[in-house]
Amino acid sequence: MKLALIGKDISHSKSQDTYEEILNRPVDYTLLDYETEKSIPDLTELFKTNNFSGLSVTAPYKKYISDRVINDRFSSELKAVNCVKFYNGKLMGINTDFLACLNILTRELPHYEEVIILGNGAMFRTVDLALRQLDRGHINYSRSNNGEIENLDLTKYKNSLIINSCSRTFNFNGRVSDSSTFWDLNYSHEINQAFLSNQCEYIDGIELLKLQAIYALEFWGLN
Repeated sequence: MKLALIGKDISHSKSQDTYEEILNRPVDYTLLDYETEKSIPDLTELFKTNNFSGLSVTAPYKKYISDRVINDRFSSELKAVNCVKFYNGKLMGINTDFLACLNILTRELPHYEEVIILGNGAMFRTVDLALRQLDRGHINYSRSNNGEIENLDLTKYKNSLIINSCSRTFNFNGRVSDSSTFWDLNYSHEINQAFLSNQCEYIDGIELLKLQAIYALEFWGLN
């Protein structure tokens, strides 16, 4: 079994560790770090040449890859895939981030009165779609609509689930109520964790990473 991850600046990735933890065995894993979209080779040739069992995709190439594979219903709506397989001569993609978000939100939403989402990029669209599937609304703050959002005062929102869908470079320096929970979709974000743990419950994105990996293994038929 050989797996790989396509992305940019992905040396920090914990994907290999995650798959090895789930499977309880070593995994032949390759980081395919591409500077630009033009650097990414033909996906069919990539699978055939390397005999990959599955291919993961991370920012900023989820839409680029989505345009080159057969999408399922949800990845088609999101215009983003993070998981690709080569099956019966066809490249097929899904978005296991969406499946993981849907799973976690189904469990967590009943505990909160409001949902606040920071950011409006690819992961925002993923969470937004999951919330729509669960018939829940949300309040959104983004740089394009609200300017700088790093220093937001969100203390007026009580018993709220605040979801950070921004990239790893985003450091939240604002305020939240102690009755709220801050769910960072990034994993091992030490700056956000250290700052927010003094204000409210902080949830690291590691569960999202592990759960989407479980869905990916199912998609590849490797579970």
